[in-house]
Amino acid sequence: MNYPLRTPLTALCFALCCLLSALCARSSFANSVPANSVPSVSVAPDPSHADGKPALVHIEGVILDESGGLLPGAKVHFAGEAGAATDVVADQTGSFLVELAAGKYRVSAVEAGYQQVEQPVDVRAGAPIRLMLTLKIEKNVETVTVTASDGYATTVQTTGSRVPIRVLDLPQSSYTVTHQLLEDRGVDSLKDALEGVPAVQPTLGEGRRDSFSIRGFNAGTDQYIDGVRDDAQYFRDLSNTEQLDVVQGPSAVLYGRGSSGGLVNRVTKKPTMEGVQGSVAVTGGSYGERRLESDTSDSWLNNALGGRLTGAGEFTGSQRHYYYMNRYAFAPTLRWRPSENTDMYVQVERLRDERLPDRGIPAVDGPQGVVPIGNYYGYILGFTPDASHDFIHEGATDETFDLRHDFQDGWHLHEIFRNAGDIVSWSTVYSYQMNLPGGGTIAGQSSTHAHKPGEPLLALSDATDAAGDANDNPTLLRGQYNANQVQRNIFDQLEAYRSGRFAGIGHTLLLGGEYGRQTIDRLQFFGKTAGYDALQSGAGPASNAGHNADDQRALLGTDRGVLCAGPDATGAALEADVGRAL
Repeated sequence: MNYPLRTPLTALCFALCCLLSALCARSSFANSVPANSVPSVSVAPDPSHADGKPALVHIEGVILDESGGLLPGAKVHFAGEAGAATDVVADQTGSFLVELAAGKYRVSAVEAGYQQVEQPVDVRAGAPIRLMLTLKIEKNVETVTVTASDGYATTVQTTGSRVPIRVLDLPQSSYTVTHQLLEDRGVDSLKDALEGVPAVQPTLGEGRRDSFSIRGFNAGTDQYIDGVRDDAQYFRDLSNTEQLDVVQGPSAVLYGRGSSGGLVNRVTKKPTMEGVQGSVAVTGGSYGERRLESDTSDSWLNNALGGRLTGAGEFTGSQRHYYYMNRYAFAPTLRWRPSENTDMYVQVERLRDERLPDRGIPAVDGPQGVVPIGNYYGYILGFTPDASHDFIHEGATDETFDLRHDFQDGWHLHEIFRNAGDIVSWSTVYSYQMNLPGGGTIAGQSSTHAHKPGEPLLALSDATDAAGDANDNPTLLRGQYNANQVQRNIFDQLEAYRSGRFAGIGHTLLLGGEYGRQTIDRLQFFGKTAGYDALQSGAGPASNAGHNADDQRALLGTDRGVLCAGPDATGAALEADVGRAL
């Protein structure tokens, strides 16, 4: 049954009542819900939480190096995004164990001597994690500054190319013994200075001259001084030597004839034009060694003129019986600089050397046995006034003129003239055969031995037999030769070079020529002398038992330059031949 509204006023009142009822109901619901809650989502509690606290995730791992080895004691650090941090240390097996709340972390591991490793890790609830961290060996990240003197090394050399060039750019093996190295080692002879240089081996040189081999080739005549040939046979003193340059391998293009091994060049001292400078060195040692060496330099006329004087005197003995060496050397040098681009040098060098020529203990094939290290098997001075004896007398005088000029267009001119005169006289004894008791012999470099293999050839206890004589001792057969030699070298070198670039490549052009004249005048005698007891030392009536005084008169009269005829101890005639080389 319908009851229609009879008037519009009744309908309007009904609508207002419905609107007021709705507003009241919404206001009551809003006051019953917190402001930060989402009214449309109903949040149920997480089953992995207990008492409102998050559950922890089990994490374990191992620390290794690059080879797979374990790193016990390594430190592991976990850093969470929320700021939480946890540290753990690997045990003896390199393993570690930690429990963390779920979240995102950055894990890092570090150990002394290794680089730190770091990586991200996403820890999720209910999912245990296994980590393997590998550490690399720590690189040298520190800066180490080493400061040392460059006195033992040289960066620029002239010998290898005859023009100044960086050693790194030289396409040939070379070695420089600098002045600082010579001074610190205290060496005064070429033999001692070359010890330690790769591929260079000093040799005996018959006990009367500087001799060595380079790369196995005899290079005794491949010696130079300031780039000029100096092949005379004498002992050199290093008091006037600034440095030694060793060039290995053939160098005929730049130096002419020579061996395939290489060459040695002595660079002499020059005035430094830095005012007054000087040094004095005194050396003393065993066996009466004493040496005085000096070096002074000065400049005048506003460094337009300079001078330098070097000198040395030395006397020494040796562990070898009867050995002596007495020598002196001095070298004045003048330098004139008329302009910044021109240098002129004039140098004179004088050397005098007297010594006993010692060829050492004879080298024969097979066991040597036991002999005193000081045994000397030559003839010595002092037994009889007219007896010959072993000796070396050497004298060398050299004059050098050196001119250098730099042109404005880049050309460099160098001329050097050298006149060298050397006089050498000597008498020396050598062993060529050993006669054994019972008739066996050892001769030359190969022979048939009379003794049993492995047994000593001779011993000190066998110096005399039961009867008190030395008849059962091995006997050395010896030869002797003496000579007077005069050598003169005259060389004049002129060269010019210039550096430039062509087609984008750097070039150095070298032009040069050399004039040389060498004369050698030698008078030499060869002969045999008496056999000698291998266990004795120093020939002469006082120590050479069993040999009479006629043995001395059978030697070569080197001081007079003639052969003194006479029988040896066995009555055999003395044989000799005379050689003369011009």
